[in-house]
Amino acid sequence: MKKTQGCTVSKKQSFTILDDAGWNNIPMFCPICDFVMENYSDHDHYKNYDCCKRCFLKFVEFRKKKWLEGWRPTKEEIDSYKDSIRCHPPSFILS
Repeated sequence: MKKTQGCTVSKKQSFTILDDAGWNNIPMFCPICDFVMENYSDHDHYKNYDCCKRCFLKFVEFRKKKWLEGWRPTKEEIDSYKDSIRCHPPSFILS
């Protein structure tokens, strides 16, 4: 069994089992974009930057210092970003 940042990960056959300890303080939706927190990467970014991975890449990565000092994108920047996400096709195919 492998321990990663508060979660115990065990792999058997094709299943991954995560211990949910430490996840109870993570919201279901990103406080910046209001989209669903989808995976552990979102959880990890939320713990460090209070946003999902997508918002981290869009708004935080190139201005970490300003972000940690309290800078946040304007409502207009967030709305424009959300519109661009909605225009992307889904990353899965239903059959």
